[in-house]
Amino acid sequence: QRGRAREAPPRQRPTTARARAAMAAGAAAAVEPAVRLRAATPNDAAALAAVQAAGFRAGHAGVIDASYLARGVSAARFEHDWRTELASGRRRASVLFSADTDCVLGVAAGEPPSR
Repeated sequence: QRGRAREAPPRQRPTTARARAAMAAGAAAAVEPAVRLRAATPNDAAALAAVQAAGFRAGHAGVIDASYLARGVSAARFEHDWRTELASGRRRASVLFSADTDCVLGVAAGEPPSR
């Protein structure tokens, strides 16, 4: 409605110890993100494969037989492909990781456009 002030979104609880300390000190501008993004390297292959396998199992639960998902979809099956593709430069990926622990939380991948 026109003329009415919009409500501010609810304040989210900071997830890192550093962010919580900054908020407690009233330094809202100093809050750092709890996650970061960086380019993936072949050294990330095992972590990317684990994220891919977990996502595949979760996304296909109830669609594909559960016993196949449990025994047939493993990170080991994806790791070699990730390592090979990232080393060759044919695939580019970004890694979403925890700023506190450097633990991989997710991946975004793509390929250069074909000509």
